[in-house]
Amino acid sequence: MIRQMFRTLGNTPVKLPVIGQGFTQVGSYESMTEEKDRSRIEALRYGIELGFNFLDTAELYGGGHSEEVVGKAVRGMRERVFIASKFNAEHGSFQGVIRAAEGSLRRLQTDYLDLYQMHWPNPEIPIDETLRALHSLVEQGKVRFIGVSNFTVSELAYARLASSLPIVSNQMEYNLFERSVEKEMLPYCQREGVTLLAYSPLDRGGILKEEPPLRLLQSLAGKYQKTVVQITLNWLLSHQQVIALVKAGSREHIIENAQATTFKLESEDIALIDSSMEQKIILVPPVRIRVAFKENQRIYRTVDEALHNPQDLIPSPRLVANNILQGHFLKPLALVMTSDLTGEYKYDLVDNSVLYWAWVIARGVNFPMPCFIKDI
Repeated sequence: MIRQMFRTLGNTPVKLPVIGQGFTQVGSYESMTEEKDRSRIEALRYGIELGFNFLDTAELYGGGHSEEVVGKAVRGMRERVFIASKFNAEHGSFQGVIRAAEGSLRRLQTDYLDLYQMHWPNPEIPIDETLRALHSLVEQGKVRFIGVSNFTVSELAYARLASSLPIVSNQMEYNLFERSVEKEMLPYCQREGVTLLAYSPLDRGGILKEEPPLRLLQSLAGKYQKTVVQITLNWLLSHQQVIALVKAGSREHIIENAQATTFKLESEDIALIDSSMEQKIILVPPVRIRVAFKENQRIYRTVDEALHNPQDLIPSPRLVANNILQGHFLKPLALVMTSDLTGEYKYDLVDNSVLYWAWVIARGVNFPMPCFIKDI
């Protein structure tokens, strides 16, 4: 058995492993196969045996399929695991939250959730109404703790003031390339005793592809006789109040993740990583960013498309635009230098077209937006 590290969830008495199992890309009902599900369930159960008993999912992931996979995996061992799920921002009304929770409980085959989180802030529904529903679920014993996801500091602070129950966590993207939480959110969480649940801690595999950051990580991996993944996770977990949510689909990856807590980076090496991979924010007008540049790329190409949201993206660009109009901008947009030869564009969009179109809807194509350049 690999020795686990634990951190307290918010100001509760609950201690969770510093690495949780995340289930973002399980796949939709249309793409699922019994073989894929069996493999995921086997990996999940193996992780639980190693002590990774913190499981994070959402009704959004695979349209509910992720929750079904988790429910099947933990059958017969519910008391051994801590299950967190999230409801879509569009379901933030009182009845919407109640219905979403009932759906999650049914798919997870359980009668309670350990942690229930609002997946995205929704400025179109008063947070007080959303909180009333969450409080009702806690009173009924269907939810133990409540949290949020993708909230800015001001949104989180307001929600905490409006809630009669503690908001124990905020789930945010945090990795070597997306470090915007370090400016305000992480210090706030550390000061207020709120757990920061870091999703995409390995940048969806980007840490294994991008130069020159990979060279530094490889050098440190050699020094400590660890892998690049282990160095990266250890760096992330050197920050107090952080728990990393890692997706792993095999026993080998789960063991690799588990061993990321068996050593300690020297303070000098943490400082080296910090300084070498500092996120430098620039302001770029959206008109200079090429959004769609790959053949068959499923992405909106016009503001009208984004407004109508025919792909039913969650949250919708319009909803995020309303957040921006209220002064809540979550994180900078990741760009690369363009491969376009016409001279029309200077940068290409890496991902997160929702954030791009939300900014365009809110501010227009000429108003510069915060971005950063990724070296790939």
